[in-house]
Amino acid sequence: MTGQLMRRLLSLPAPIIRGAKHTNDGHWLEPGARQLNLSHPTGWLAADPSLTTFECAEGQIHYQTSGSSAFAVGIEGARADLIGSWASALHERGYRRTLIFPVAAWQRSALERQGFDLMQVGEEAEVYLPSYQTRGKKYANLRQMLHRAQRQRLSVELHQSPPADPENLEGIWREHCAQTQRMSLLVGQQNVCHEAIYVVVRSQEGQLLAWVEARPGFASRGYGVDGMVRHPNAPAGAIELAIDALLRSRRQAGDTWLSLGAVPLRGVDLTRPVLGLICRTLRESGLGNRLFHFSGLGQFKAKFEPNWRPVLMADYKRLNAISLYEGCRLWGLF
Repeated sequence: MTGQLMRRLLSLPAPIIRGAKHTNDGHWLEPGARQLNLSHPTGWLAADPSLTTFECAEGQIHYQTSGSSAFAVGIEGARADLIGSWASALHERGYRRTLIFPVAAWQRSALERQGFDLMQVGEEAEVYLPSYQTRGKKYANLRQMLHRAQRQRLSVELHQSPPADPENLEGIWREHCAQTQRMSLLVGQQNVCHEAIYVVVRSQEGQLLAWVEARPGFASRGYGVDGMVRHPNAPAGAIELAIDALLRSRRQAGDTWLSLGAVPLRGVDLTRPVLGLICRTLRESGLGNRLFHFSGLGQFKAKFEPNWRPVLMADYKRLNAISLYEGCRLWGLF
C-alpha cells in the first residue's frame, strides 16, 4: 500500500469525526501584531497567517478550527489559565475538541489543573551549544557525512533571507518524500520572521542543493530549526553540513541552545496502552513510515547527540484516539 493511498483511506472518516462547523468568535490578526511566546522557537508556529486569535485579559491564543475541532499552537510559555480560558470558551460555543501542541513537560501539572488531559507524542532534539563538537566515537557517523560533503567540495553560507526560489527546491524535494504535501501548523510560513537565519548549501558549480531555516527562541538564548530542504540528487552530507555550520555559528554568537525540532512519536511508551500502541505501531511499522519518515528523522537528528526533551499533546477534559486522529489531520499527515 502506498503512502498516498493510506492518506486517502485515513481521511475517509474525517467528515464524520470533525462534525459540523461551529461559530468562531475569534478574530484574525496580522502575524506581526500577534503576541508570540518565544521562550521556545515553536512559538513561531503561532505566526501562521491561517490562524485565528482568541484574546482576553491574560493574553492571546492562536488556533485553527475545522468542524468541531480546534488546534492551538505556539503555547509553550503561555499562562495555563489563558489556555484554560480559551478551551472553556470554545467548548461553550459547541467545540468538542480543543487540542494544544506542542506542550512541554513542565507545563503538565498546571494544565491538568485547568482540566486538560495530556500525553507524550514525541521528543524534541535540542543541542547544548557550549558542548557541541564532532570529536570522539559517538560523533563518528556525523564526521563521516561531513567528510563526504567536503570531498564533494560543497560550499555553505549563512544568510538573513531565503535563497532564490525556495519553493521550487522544496517542491522537487517533496516529490521524493513519504509526506508529499507541506505539513500544516508545524512548518512556519515564509517571510513571517525577520530574524530568521538561512543556511544554504551549493555544489562546486553553484547549484542550490539544500537549505535550512532557523528562527530565534529560548528567550533570546538560542534558535530552532524550522525547515530543512534537500535536493534528491544532493550528495550525502549536504544537510549535515548546513546544520553543523548553523550550530557553530550560533555557538560563536554566544547562544546556549539550538533545537533541531521534534521527532514525532519518539519516546512514546505504553503508559496509556491503547494510545501508546497506536503511536508505536505508526512509528515502528513500514506502513507508518510510508506516511511519515518517523524512524529516519530520529536517526538523522541523533547524529548531533542532542538532549531529548519530551513533547506532549493535550485535549480539554479527555484525550483519546479521536483526539490523536484530529491532531494528525490538522497537522496535515493526511
